[in-house]
Amino acid sequence: MTYLKYSPSQEELREIKSNYWEIWEGLPFPFSEFEQVESRSKLESLRYEKDGNYIWVTNETLQIYTTNSNSLFFAMRKKNPRGKIIAKSVDPSDLSLEGSIEKARILNRMGVLNGRKEVVMSRLREIKRQKEDLERTIQDEFFRMYRLK
Repeated sequence: MTYLKYSPSQEELREIKSNYWEIWEGLPFPFSEFEQVESRSKLESLRYEKDGNYIWVTNETLQIYTTNSNSLFFAMRKKNPRGKIIAKSVDPSDLSLEGSIEKARILNRMGVLNGRKEVVMSRLREIKRQKEDLERTIQDEFFRMYRLK
């Protein structure tokens, strides 16, 4: 996997819910195995779909890749328990390798923090529902006791 210049650690991947960023130098499969397709915006793009792997290469990336196949790219990957490459988007980087890696780390960290935020928000909603249920129960009990007097 010489194309792969950065991927999140296993610890980070455990916390990332669905999508994460990698830095690629070039593409993981030979150019000849990609199919030239037209994007929704009618631009020439590339798609790789084979053996459970899927990669979408944007028009801008295609143009840069054909000029320099060792260019750096941001690959947005979808988590896949089978270890297949599912890259929804591969976009060019205009940064150095170090800058690209740092940006990808920041984006992945944001993904981890957003995932944690969702867990906290979900727990807060659950606590709020429990509080409301408890308040209704207390109110119902209070009225029941008041009627008995």
